[in-house]
Amino acid sequence: MAQNKNNLKKKCLDCLEKTSCRVQSSPLGGVGVFAIRDIPKGTDIFYGCLKPIWARFSKDELAHLDQGVKEMIDDFLPTVNLKDFYVPVNGLNGMDISYFINHSNKPNCQTPENSFGFFTTKKVKKGEELTVNYSSYDPYFKATKKFENLTS
Repeated sequence: MAQNKNNLKKKCLDCLEKTSCRVQSSPLGGVGVFAIRDIPKGTDIFYGCLKPIWARFSKDELAHLDQGVKEMIDDFLPTVNLKDFYVPVNGLNGMDISYFINHSNKPNCQTPENSFGFFTTKKVKKGEELTVNYSSYDPYFKATKKFENLTS
C-alpha cells in the first residue's frame, strides 16, 4: 500500500515539474492557455492530461440538452461531420486545461496527425499565449464560427 502511495506521489511530482502553462484572460477573447515558463520546441504542453475516451453523438441525440451545455459542445469540442459530435464520456465538467487553447492561423503548437496531445512548434516564451490551428484536427472548423452546430 505504501509503495502505491509513493508511486502516485512520484507521478504527481513528475507532472508538477513538467507543468508549463496556465489558463488566464486572453486578448483573443475569453480565456486562453499561457506559458508560465519558457517552453522548448517539441514540448508536450499538457503532459499528464489523460487521453479522453470519446462517445459519438448525432445532433438529434443531443437536442434535448440545456442550451448552455450545447454552447459548450460548440465551443470546446470538434465535430465529426456537420451532424455528429465527439463528447468525452465523462461529460464537460471534467475538462482539463487543454480545452482552453485558442485558435490561431499562425499557431505555436500542433497536434500530430492521428495522435493525442499538443506540442510546441517553436520555443515559446514565458507569458506568451499557446495557440493551435483548430482546422488541423477539426476539419469542419471555420475561424468565423459560421458552421452548422448544435446551437444553430
